[in-house]
Amino acid sequence: MMRKDCISHLTIPMDKTRWLALIFLLMLTNIHYGAERIDSTKAKYSMSLTLSAIANTYPAIQLGHAVQISDKLSIGLETGYIFTYATDNTDFYKSTRGFRLRPEMRMKTSENPKREVYFFYNYRYVKSDVEHKVSKGNGAYTEVVRGDFTRLMHGPGVGMDRYYSLGDGYFKTLKVGMGIGFAFNSTSYSDPIFQRGSDIFTIFSPENFEYLPIIFFHLSLPIF
Repeated sequence: MMRKDCISHLTIPMDKTRWLALIFLLMLTNIHYGAERIDSTKAKYSMSLTLSAIANTYPAIQLGHAVQISDKLSIGLETGYIFTYATDNTDFYKSTRGFRLRPEMRMKTSENPKREVYFFYNYRYVKSDVEHKVSKGNGAYTEVVRGDFTRLMHGPGVGMDRYYSLGDGYFKTLKVGMGIGFAFNSTSYSDPIFQRGSDIFTIFSPENFEYLPIIFFHLSLPIF
């Protein structure tokens, strides 16, 4: 991890080499599974509810979308509305809103049991309303400064899922998996006074690092 020494701006690095590598990887994937031609008339859409998103540090109402484009390949997209933060309603954090997007390229590796591996690019944006108390007049009174900061995390990774049968009811399967990767992290403050990391208890706060690991566990219930 790299410690940031100053307030950063919300910028997304555009590394042409990385994008070319991703395109090359997708081309190889298409060649490997190229025995079957993609027929758009047979594309199948499915939706799932991502239960594990509620237990996240940034709890969200999250849906998974997928379009099956061949027997082995599908394109997925996780969309989540972030409605709070784990430490909201404290002395510093008051409320948080945001969203999460995760486009995925999925490949089925086995049918019974069904397993998939996928490459993803995770994108998360949040805005937090915050307060900071400043002692004035040699401690005679306290001034409350209100403002906000926005945090953007984005980065690539890889994951895998396994499907479990739930029987013949409406919900027939449960999808369980995990993903790992890394993220570029940037934070922008309405006032420098809100920058954290001035003491041992806040020095490891996420906004103080430029790069962070991505690790998540995935529990999803297919709706249709």
